[in-house]
Amino acid sequence: MLRVIVEHSPDTAVLRCLGRIVAGYEVRALRDAALCQAQNRVVLLDLAEVDVIDAAGLGLLVFV
Repeated sequence: MLRVIVEHSPDTAVLRCLGRIVAGYEVRALRDAALCQAQNRVVLLDLAEVDVIDAAGLGLLVFV
């Protein structure tokens, strides 16, 4: 299960990811969270608490 916590500052959004980024719900949840931040100039992904990233998750990181 993936949990994404969004923190905002004036031009930056930080997406703190906790859990696993794997095919299915997790990839869709992170994609939706990242795309919702399109109005920000900078979007940072904090992956410090991510345990597992599979091929679908890696593909999403490249897409984002």
